[in-house]
Amino acid sequence: ATFSNASGEYHYFTRFTSRDGLPNNMIRSCLQDKDGFIWIGTKDGLYRFDGYSFFSPDETGISEKIEGNIRAICEGPDGDIWFSGSHGIGYYSVDTGEIEIVPEMKEIICSDMDFDLSGNLWVISSTNIYRYSLETKSLRQYSSKDYFPATRCAVDSNGNVWFSAIDGRLMRFSAMEDRFINVTPEGFSQASLSYMASDGDSRLLMATHTGIVYEYNISWNKADVVFSEKMAGSGTLEIHCAVTDNSGYLWVGTSRGLYIVSNGKVSSVVNSDTDPNSISGNNVLCLT
Repeated sequence: ATFSNASGEYHYFTRFTSRDGLPNNMIRSCLQDKDGFIWIGTKDGLYRFDGYSFFSPDETGISEKIEGNIRAICEGPDGDIWFSGSHGIGYYSVDTGEIEIVPEMKEIICSDMDFDLSGNLWVISSTNIYRYSLETKSLRQYSSKDYFPATRCAVDSNGNVWFSAIDGRLMRFSAMEDRFINVTPEGFSQASLSYMASDGDSRLLMATHTGIVYEYNISWNKADVVFSEKMAGSGTLEIHCAVTDNSGYLWVGTSRGLYIVSNGKVSSVVNSDTDPNSISGNNVLCLT
């Protein structure tokens, strides 16, 4: 098994690859829905994993709607699975089994997206922000030229919509004022974010391209460093994702493997060619 250098523990992983039915071993995005299913975005389309086998929403194998590189996945208010693929942004209806590309977004390839509590889908595409209303089927663009170039978006547990700017600013959208408000906390790194997501009540997890993970307390407008290259004792790290599990452990996916943070102690998990229970590779692109 894989040795965890800080705590002396061993971590066992079960690998699922193309030999187990996964269409492509390059996974760009993943999501656990409210029913516990894992949705996986690969270079060859969208798939669902139930813990035993992989299912393609396109059972006929002839639809082009979910072909290609699936870069982002999120769950809609009614449980539908939304995705960004080579043919734009669309969704898989869990009730009808139908796959649809939204006409207003068929030309948009996004890097990040999330739903707010009002049923609006927020999308980041080429540093532009888009808001799509499920109720009115209308799309609004907030261009980077008129507003700011955005890199990531997230919706917190209270329904607030957050964005990171390419220059490191943290922005919150005010629906009442219909504008973006700069709420960058003091001491926050002036580096663009590579990852941002809700992390429970009134908190966000944010990772920078400079190898730092912050836990942002929304109520206090305070960002604390919970992981860094220095804490890991490594060289330059490219951080792709981060998630806190039910036991309070912070998992950080990087270009050099997995890092686990517990009570300020950092453990590393890396691939071993001689160990089938290690992670399959060190470039960890997504966690859920």
